[in-house]
Amino acid sequence: MKKSLLIHRTLTIGILLFCITAWPAHTMAAEPQRVALLPFKINAEKNLTYLQNGIFDMLSSRLAEPGKVQVLSRGEIDNALAGAAGPQDETAARNLGKKLGTDYVLYGSLTMFGDSLSIDAKMLDVTGAKPPVAVFSQSPDVGGIIPAIDRFATDINARVFDRGTPEAAVAATPIPAAPQPGTQDDSRAHPEKLYQRGEGQVSPFITPKDLVLQSPNMWKSANYKYLINGMAIGDVDGDGRSEIVAVSPDEIYVYRLEKGQLREITRQDVGSERYNIGVDVADINGNGRAEIFVTALTRPKNVVRSYVKEFDGKVFVEIAQDLPWFFRVTDLPARGRILLGQEARLYAPYRGRLYEMQWDGGAYLPGNPIITPSEQVNVLGVALGDVLNNGEETMVAIDRDNRIVITSPSGETLWTSGDKYGGSTLYVNGEKTDQGQEENPIYLPTRILIRNSPEDKDKSQVIAVNNHEVMGMRWNRRDFTNAQIEAFAWDGVGLAPAWSTRKMAGFIRDVQVADFDDDGRQELVIALVTKSGSIVLTTPKSTLIAYELEAMSPGPQASGQ
Repeated sequence: MKKSLLIHRTLTIGILLFCITAWPAHTMAAEPQRVALLPFKINAEKNLTYLQNGIFDMLSSRLAEPGKVQVLSRGEIDNALAGAAGPQDETAARNLGKKLGTDYVLYGSLTMFGDSLSIDAKMLDVTGAKPPVAVFSQSPDVGGIIPAIDRFATDINARVFDRGTPEAAVAATPIPAAPQPGTQDDSRAHPEKLYQRGEGQVSPFITPKDLVLQSPNMWKSANYKYLINGMAIGDVDGDGRSEIVAVSPDEIYVYRLEKGQLREITRQDVGSERYNIGVDVADINGNGRAEIFVTALTRPKNVVRSYVKEFDGKVFVEIAQDLPWFFRVTDLPARGRILLGQEARLYAPYRGRLYEMQWDGGAYLPGNPIITPSEQVNVLGVALGDVLNNGEETMVAIDRDNRIVITSPSGETLWTSGDKYGGSTLYVNGEKTDQGQEENPIYLPTRILIRNSPEDKDKSQVIAVNNHEVMGMRWNRRDFTNAQIEAFAWDGVGLAPAWSTRKMAGFIRDVQVADFDDDGRQELVIALVTKSGSIVLTTPKSTLIAYELEAMSPGPQASGQ
């Protein structure tokens, strides 16, 4: 009996050992790692839910691996959030990951400015034992975000799940040729479909009129909670580097670009009696430091009281004030920057005579007069240069009707555009014409520029702002919803379109062409207002966008143009 029991126990142990050693290996493997993909926060005026969903689908399909990595369904995530917005800091994201019982949690945000997008995302180890895997990418359009998401997923697979290498992510992402104009509108298409077709991965900020101009180099500042009324670029402290000067209605800001970010050098409140409407910088008194010329109005917005600031080695001091001049600096290849001034006349900002201003050792005084079309231009929308490519200084301006006008040195109108450009919400109050009328705004033009063509340095281009009004002027007030910069070149009979930027939400307040980052190349720098703050209890919002003009190169001829 005992012998029989011993044999039975031996057989039982043997069978158990056999089962253990013969059991399929995958049944003994560790549980798959669980990942929660949280919905990206959207910072945009447009509805980008389709893009939010598309990013979830892309990341889910690239990270999931049967038996190894399990990505929670969107339904599980939505139930956990219960209608609340996803967390936007590491601690909150990790806490949600613990609540969901996941090993990793991925969160981020999408920000749209105009047609351009930026993505900022992190993959976190819920325990905090491993460092986060992060991505930040900017793109001039929706299509450019797609390869960034793909590379991010490959980077996560390599660093977190030991699948592939980060370098393989870049090599595996093909860069196709730029899409040709005239194709279907993909603005609402699922991003995965765009990616599979290979579209959008090279999508330049510049939209060509007759050429595909390729350059992805674009930069954007932070969003500022003030209304930019003017912007200028130059060396205002004499250190040999460029500064960016911006004015709000009652303050002056001086910034410098450092490590890709604008650092505030100084901020000055100019008082409640003034209302700044424009700014320029140029070394007119010849001391090696560019003066800051601020065109300003009194608070009733009917009297011009401009002033000039200059750096004294320690701070910016006011060296001239209560000046009855509209100011604008224009850059001439042969003479450098010169200062233009227009006499301020009550209720008539387009009637004053224009002069080239001179420094006489103690004041800025009118010098050579500039002949203009009578009562048609304001110096804020005037530039001088070789517009006709004939070696002469010719005036180009945005007239009172918002049309581009070219005028000869003798005052003859040579050409006028059919379309309108340079619309602005800045104004001077005109004389009241109706009883009980509170204001009679006379709107001022935006800056217009002349520069050398990037394709042919011997020829000039005219650069103008085009702010688009949805329904025109309502109740004598202007309302813009999108804007773009357009460039033109003289073709012998008129200004022909050369290139334009994509449309941006909001309106463009000012534009400059300058080497603002001191890299030896000129950039197109745009002051964009996305919220004017004109509605009660709303906060204004402005930003600066820069584009590397010198990096543009002719591409293949565009079809259908």
